[in-house]
Amino acid sequence: MKKKILIYSLAVLAAAVLGCSKETTAPEPELTAAQLLSQGWTYFNAGSFSAALSNFQQAKAKDPSLVDAYNGIGWCQGILGYKNEALATFNSGLVRQAANNEMRAGLSFVYASLDSCPAAVRNDSLVLASDSLWRFSHKYLLSADQVMDHRELNLLLAECYYQLGSFAASLQAVNKIDPLFTVVDVNTSEGQSELLMKIENLGSSI
Repeated sequence: MKKKILIYSLAVLAAAVLGCSKETTAPEPELTAAQLLSQGWTYFNAGSFSAALSNFQQAKAKDPSLVDAYNGIGWCQGILGYKNEALATFNSGLVRQAANNEMRAGLSFVYASLDSCPAAVRNDSLVLASDSLWRFSHKYLLSADQVMDHRELNLLLAECYYQLGSFAASLQAVNKIDPLFTVVDVNTSEGQSELLMKIENLGSSI
């Protein structure tokens, strides 16, 4: 009789343990598109661009109308070297929200990296015409001061105008960053060398 009671007690205990284990292994609630987007920017701010890209892509899959997901995807793709993909992402996002300066700024850098300076200048100029003091709303660890703003856009203009041989326009863009910089004659080889040196110095300091 005692043996039967012991066996019954063990069976009850085992059932209780199994019941508890089922309760503790309940799946976590699935993240919403907005939560994935927020998590993506957290990763981006920390410099974890691959993890950020994954979160942004999941957010976009859940809600294709979420414009900021395109923004995040495009910036991550550009940083990670997926230039053509970034170009397509930014253009898709701008179809949904043409006035989005963050995507258009990103598009400018992608075009410049693809040696498409006219397209880079066109998009860059649209951002600065809309907001001359534009600033990216997230931390940008790839900049010396961890800030991406109008200075980088003007530097991009200076670089592109220089490549296009528009040296006066290049100097004008440099002066938006450093109004005190002067060149005696930007149409001479000496003036152009001075301008190029200034552009390179700015590239390592902002």
